[in-house]
Amino acid sequence: MAKDNQVKIYKNRAKEYNPGSSNRNKEQVLRIHHQNICGLGSKTNDLLISFYPSLPHIVCLTEHHLSQFQLQLITLDNYILGAEFSRQSFLKRGVCIFIQKHLPFTIINIEKFCKDKELEACAFRLDFLSFKICVVTIYR
Repeated sequence: MAKDNQVKIYKNRAKEYNPGSSNRNKEQVLRIHHQNICGLGSKTNDLLISFYPSLPHIVCLTEHHLSQFQLQLITLDNYILGAEFSRQSFLKRGVCIFIQKHLPFTIINIEKFCKDKELEACAFRLDFLSFKICVVTIYR
């Protein structure tokens, strides 16, 4: 997660959300999946398999049980780690959000509000041309 007032901006992605349908009248859908994963480490393949055939655009996970370093090493096909919080003083818990690689987003730094064993959260903003959406994952 970005530190202090630094913000990572990912603007080199698609500028407008389009689910890929040639039918202009079809309703656009943004799929968000939330799961208390109880330890992400060895569950990445099972997690991805559970999504098919409709992959969510955003995956919010609580209790990933990984350090910040370990979480950076996790790979989910077609996703990047958008935001995360890992405990500093205690083991387990933690929250993270994975986002499909093509979506434009800005990390929102809410780390100053987080405290181990009290509030664990992370957030980002989707940056589409016609609208903005904030996605927040909170544990506790």
